[in-house]
Amino acid sequence: MSAVSNTVAMTFGERFKSVRLSPKARSISWKVFNWLLCVAVLIFVGMQGWKLWNDGRDSAGEIQLHYGWLALSGLFYAVGWFPSIWFWQRLMRRMGDHIPWQAVARAYYCGHLGKYLPGKAFVVIIRGQMCAAAGGRMRTAVVTVFYETLIMMGCGLAVMVALAPALFPAEVGSRVPEAMQKFLADTSLISLVEQPYLAPILTFVACLLALPLISRLLTIVAVKAAPAGVDAETLRRPIDWKLIGAGLVSFVVAWYLQGLSLWASLRAVGSDAALADINVWTEISTIGTVGGFLAVFSPGGLGVREGLVLNLLKLQPDVGPRAAILATVLVRVVWFVTEIIVAGVLYMAVHPRRLAKSASRPMDESISRQEADLPPEESSCKTNAPNSPSSSPS
Repeated sequence: MSAVSNTVAMTFGERFKSVRLSPKARSISWKVFNWLLCVAVLIFVGMQGWKLWNDGRDSAGEIQLHYGWLALSGLFYAVGWFPSIWFWQRLMRRMGDHIPWQAVARAYYCGHLGKYLPGKAFVVIIRGQMCAAAGGRMRTAVVTVFYETLIMMGCGLAVMVALAPALFPAEVGSRVPEAMQKFLADTSLISLVEQPYLAPILTFVACLLALPLISRLLTIVAVKAAPAGVDAETLRRPIDWKLIGAGLVSFVVAWYLQGLSLWASLRAVGSDAALADINVWTEISTIGTVGGFLAVFSPGGLGVREGLVLNLLKLQPDVGPRAAILATVLVRVVWFVTEIIVAGVLYMAVHPRRLAKSASRPMDESISRQEADLPPEESSCKTNAPNSPSSSPS
């Protein structure tokens, strides 16, 4: 009997191995799988929202929208990306590309719209091509996009850890599932809940100690990704850890601005959400954004972010069931509309070809890269020095 089963297994195994999908078929299968997974998440979150809406029908009165708060929510969201634009521009300058701030902002906001396509690769493509049109190099833009994204999301994870105790006050902790309560009680994490200032301090110390390591890792990536003909020795110098530290600080401000946007959306639906609980709103918004970013199968984190935000908002005592649903949907709509408006205005108002003429791209890129990290006085002295290699006759 075992011999027969082994023969059958070997026969099916050989037939299975003989069936090989072409690269195109594998690509199509993967896209179909991603879309099906995204649809499943949307259905699941929609069913949750519908149940929560019906449960709050009796307890909630008529809800009126306050459009002034919605406009403020969009303003907070738009301004919240300024730190990312500043940091991205500084990284490109570190790699030798001097692109005007207007062109960088145009590329950044327009690239946002690419995240609503599966895989999120179009974000990088759009930003890279727009920076190239403004006088930069696409490869430099692509590499620095990854730098900015990874550091921002890393900062988001740090913010999540630092503000986690804000989500578990006494009245909210009682609503957390029993398994989570038992986990907090059986581990040392309960001390983080009882001492809310301990988590931010530990997170700050960990980030401070990790700065040199982050700088070294980014430098290695820069050398590997350097285009042909570029002086790699210049790139081997570590990316300034002070710049990375400044970026992390600016990203903390960015995450809080997104928290303010969520708070304004809650106020827009008549919720009694207090500004004093900004740590709570920032934590919820950050968890939703980071979770949506990690869900590569979902365009723009659609469904995943809403599911996380909705389930965290409904735990808060000042947020009713219907307010939680409306705020979750509205903050997505407000952010999407804001992205379209800002990207459209910048796309029409900023002319990259004109800005490209003012972008500094010297012929000797190795000297340009070296000067990118020098103070203006040193850079000018080096350029005008009679004995410098660049000015000596060949």
